[in-house]
Amino acid sequence: METEVKCICDCEGKQDFVVLFRNRESILEEEGVTWRVATIHLLATTWAEDILNHRIDDAEKVCRLKNLITAMNEVVQATRKTR
Repeated sequence: METEVKCICDCEGKQDFVVLFRNRESILEEEGVTWRVATIHLLATTWAEDILNHRIDDAEKVCRLKNLITAMNEVVQATRKTR
């Protein structure tokens, strides 16, 4: 069962970030934008900046960044397998 994630501030665990990537993929595909590895990296970079600017303690930031990177790698691998 997937949890609906509305924004990066709602994400804590790896699965939250995977869901967020998949939600963005659906939105972009509806708009006619091709889902690519470069798109995934751009989203992850933007979200990492948002996490760093979020008002949470540094330990929580590190944990969320780790989960974001893990999720990004999982989504990249899945995307490459479908091509």
